[in-house]
Amino acid sequence: MIGLFALHISIFIFLGLFFSSRVSNAITSLVWLLLTWVCLAFIFPSLLGLFVGTLDPILSIERISAEKRLQLANIDAEFRPAELVKAAKLSEAPSVDNPSATRLWATYFRERSEVQTRIADARVDQQLRQVQLTRELAQISPTACFQYAMEGLANTGIVSYISFVKQVRRYRNTFIDFIKTADKSDPHSLHIYPVREGLSQKPVDPETVPVFKERILHQNAIFPLGLLILFNILFFTAAQLSFLKCDLK
Repeated sequence: MIGLFALHISIFIFLGLFFSSRVSNAITSLVWLLLTWVCLAFIFPSLLGLFVGTLDPILSIERISAEKRLQLANIDAEFRPAELVKAAKLSEAPSVDNPSATRLWATYFRERSEVQTRIADARVDQQLRQVQLTRELAQISPTACFQYAMEGLANTGIVSYISFVKQVRRYRNTFIDFIKTADKSDPHSLHIYPVREGLSQKPVDPETVPVFKERILHQNAIFPLGLLILFNILFFTAAQLSFLKCDLK
């Protein structure tokens, strides 16, 4: 942490040395230094966020909800038409003694779940892509690189959240596979997921249930750390060359 802070401060110092060698007036040099630093640290990252937002605008929650309701309504109309109750596919309740009805209910629940999961995941993915693109472009700012490196070491920030979301989704699939695998061991089960009547009714040992464990990835700090070092080298080289030219005069 102290090393990152030192790298961040040294960039400011080298930039100040560069301007002091280019401008004879100390006040003017200080003004140029502060103006450049404010632009790099605050203005450019904010403008990039606005720019990325216009490139890939996120749909409103109202529009997404309307699309989800429409798709769910289409599924309901296929399986449970209001005007043809007796002819509906789901006219019979699921039960162990009626495998065909249980399979229809399983298909109904599965299609509804897939629609809800797909729409929810798509919205989250779009938001994360937008934030990730803004983050990548904002790394032209030394302050942004310092912030992202600190977030990587502390396992916070958007990159850590993206990693967490991916791990949760993998765990979701793992948990579903566990249910199906445990159900296959019961010869009296219909093996029809996800209807309760189509699955095994035997108790499950809690010790066998997979537990979610987040994997901490500190390598997210490597790239912004490398950029901080690169900024130091560039600004130090620029300041040194500028001072050499001043000596020649």
